Amino acid sequence: MWARAGRYFLGTLVMGRSAGAATGSGGADAYSQLLQIAGGLILVIGIILLLSWLLRRLQRGGLARQAPIRVIGGTAVGQRERVVLIQVGQQQLLLGVASGNVRTLQVFEQPIFSGMPETEGHHKGIGT
Repeated sequence: MWARAGRYFLGTLVMGRSAGAATGSGGADAYSQLLQIAGGLILVIGIILLLSWLLRRLQRGGLARQAPIRVIGGTAVGQRERVVLIQVGQQQLLLGVASGNVRTLQVFEQPIFSGMPETEGHHKGIGT
């Protein structure tokens, strides 16, 4: 009986030590595992953000491609009427837009507005 109790006690001690050894030196292991998990999570989030940015760029017309028709500007002239300046190639068109109706008001062969803000004192047709 004592032999059986001794083996049980010895077995419990050995099992307890091996479990304690795994958790005792496991502090460094747990820290490295936590760093691995956090690094992997950051990598996955970074890939998701990169892919969403790339998808938005491609949906807007490509990375280096410009749309053949570009809206330069517009203003409302009534509740449902607008005047819009668009550019197609080198031509610019002034359009009147109303509900269910679009009319060409003027066609400019040379661009009258580049869409880029000009520096003060260098406006086209003013003082030069």
